[in-house]
Amino acid sequence: MTAQLHRFTARLRAHPMLRRGLLGGAFLGGGALLSAALFATGPEPIVEQAPEKAWPVTAIAIEEATLAPSFRAFGKIESRNTAELAAELQARVTAIHVREGDRVRQGDLLVTLDDEALAFDVAAAAAQVQARQAELDALTLEQAHLQSTDAEQEARVAAANAKLERHEELRGRGLISAGLLDEIRQQVSSDRIGHADHRTRMNNLPNRLRAAQAALDEARARLGTAEVTAGKAMLRAPFDGVVLSVATAVGATTSPFATLLTVADRNAYQVRVPVPPAHHQAFTNAVLEQGTVGIDRGIRGAIRSSDGTRTLAAATFSHLAGAVAGGVPNADALFAFETAGDDALLALPLGSTVELRVELPPVAKVVALPPEALYENARIYRVIDERLQRVAVEQLGTHDSSDGPRVLVRAPELASGQQVIITQLPNPVSGLKVKVAAPTPVTPSDAGEAQIARPEQSPSADAQTRAAALAAAHRARYRADQQQRSTKAPSPNAQVLPAAPAVLLPRNTIAPSAQKKQPPAKQRVASRRYRMA
Repeated sequence: MTAQLHRFTARLRAHPMLRRGLLGGAFLGGGALLSAALFATGPEPIVEQAPEKAWPVTAIAIEEATLAPSFRAFGKIESRNTAELAAELQARVTAIHVREGDRVRQGDLLVTLDDEALAFDVAAAAAQVQARQAELDALTLEQAHLQSTDAEQEARVAAANAKLERHEELRGRGLISAGLLDEIRQQVSSDRIGHADHRTRMNNLPNRLRAAQAALDEARARLGTAEVTAGKAMLRAPFDGVVLSVATAVGATTSPFATLLTVADRNAYQVRVPVPPAHHQAFTNAVLEQGTVGIDRGIRGAIRSSDGTRTLAAATFSHLAGAVAGGVPNADALFAFETAGDDALLALPLGSTVELRVELPPVAKVVALPPEALYENARIYRVIDERLQRVAVEQLGTHDSSDGPRVLVRAPELASGQQVIITQLPNPVSGLKVKVAAPTPVTPSDAGEAQIARPEQSPSADAQTRAAALAAAHRARYRADQQQRSTKAPSPNAQVLPAAPAVLLPRNTIAPSAQKKQPPAKQRVASRRYRMA
């Protein structure tokens, strides 16, 4: 063993590099053993548990009630009855009696066409009527004459027959000549033929009267046709309405069935309102619960003034649109105005957009919340044991209260007396710890931070003392370092100390004397320089 030690010592003397490596390893091993001993025998560090952050929020106690939901939607004014008036003949326009936007009554003259040729046709047809009427009157007089002379004709024939019998008796006795008897017979035959003609004319006269009456009716029909054709030269309003457009001018020649004017029925005005998706379900429920088409559903609308104090026009829900375009799950609701033909309503042109406030029937067990309580219009957060709990709600509309507009929501989990936050947190989740505080007025200096809630710690008294002492030590070290840097030039081998770390502390942990007051800003005096000419 001694010989081996001598050989190892001799090798170390012969190899200086090996000797230096062994010495360095020995020093490193000793340092490691010393460090392990120091850590093993040193005091255990005290681990302080950081307090959980609590977000300050404002909450209100909810209360279920029976309220009437309402919402605002933009719709377009239209008319259920719009007529396009066209000329049925080719003529020249001689006069236009209305302008766009004029209100007209049924039968008012709108456009006049050239009717000079039509007037001659009417006059000719009227002359034909007079001629046929004269023929009929003549036949009527003839009928009366025949009827009045019929008895005389009968008596004359009877007298002629009696005379013929006497003369035949006298001729049989030889008292008269044969020539005289022949004359009597000719006279009797003439009387009989006259009576037969009289009877024939009397029997045929009804047929002639009917033919004359038919001719008169035909003449009158032609006159009516001429008058109707002449009337087409004057376009009149078919109903009480508003002139929407005029598509012609004086002197223009019209084409058959070419549109000249467009008139809208003033008693058929309505508003087409697309129901917002957020209120589609509530609106559909109100429609289904109130009955079938044609029954008053209690769904009403109103167009308010700009300041919201006056109702300009009231409307009642009529029906839903009959089709859904493109499969989009929305619907158009049609509201008929209660005061038809109102001048204030007619001042709005067709197609104009208006804001309609729609009021639905009252709904039971709903909760009225400020708009800031809703997140994405589908959820709210209630506070249970200082923790947030998410609640999915159904939005039914809005409701005007003394405190401003409120959103009506409904959910099975909600009950009267529960607390719901009305603070918009940046990223709320269920289980987040909150601190409910009463609402505080927002000052002008805090106006920029009033919309976002910030977390708040609840440190204990010992933690506040330690934090204040740590802050004071850092400030003293930082001031000493700055003073040393300003008095001595840094040497090449000088050790650069790190800057004092910034520590975020609550405002109440810093003493008032430690808060450095900012010197008042100097007022700048504006000066002007004048250059001598």
